[in-house]
Amino acid sequence: MKILKFFLIILSSFFCLLTIYTVISFAEDPIHPGYPFVFDMTGKLDKIYDKKLVIDDVLVKLSSSTTYHAPDSIFTNPSAFQNRDTIGIILKNNNTREALSVWLIKKAD
Repeated sequence: MKILKFFLIILSSFFCLLTIYTVISFAEDPIHPGYPFVFDMTGKLDKIYDKKLVIDDVLVKLSSSTTYHAPDSIFTNPSAFQNRDTIGIILKNNNTREALSVWLIKKAD
């Protein structure tokens, strides 16, 4: 009986390690180091103005607590973003479409 328990512990440990290895090997890296893995919205910036931005024809509210990020700086300001830049947004609330943070993914060509 003790041998069977020992074998089951070894076997379950092996499957646990196999699962961890599989998850790590298939996980994708973030777009840029320090960036989130997933955004609530991504797309082309149409316009940024007066505490609002438009991304792919969708209006998103900005607030004084909204943070702005770029690959070369941890925090930046809204003036770093230009029309047609590819951006990612993390929302505070999907229902109100208020941005918690805005991330520059790629500058416009």
